[in-house]
Amino acid sequence: MVAFTEEYTAFRRSVRTFVEREIDPYVDAWERDGRLPTH
Repeated sequence: MVAFTEEYTAFRRSVRTFVEREIDPYVDAWERDGRLPTH
């Protein structure tokens, strides 16, 4: 099993929070509008 440092775990948490707040709410509309590649 891989043991992550607390610093790395905090970084992962902050990235997840950013994605949940700033990307996830909009990704469906971006794809629908052709603003993201759909591959």
